[in-house]
Amino acid sequence: MNAAKPNNRYTITFPGERAMTFTKEKIQSPTLLKAIAYIEREPGCSGLTLENGTQINLA
Repeated sequence: MNAAKPNNRYTITFPGERAMTFTKEKIQSPTLLKAIAYIEREPGCSGLTLENGTQINLA
């Protein structure tokens, strides 16, 4: 039996903007998707900050 994959939600905060929460399926930016792939791949990683100041965290 295949277990359902958790539908992780991510909080993305662009510099000077309010935080927004999305599922991975709603995100279209290749840069954000690469960052999310890193978060999912690294054990214990719950978020990161890109060079441009954008913060991505598990919601």
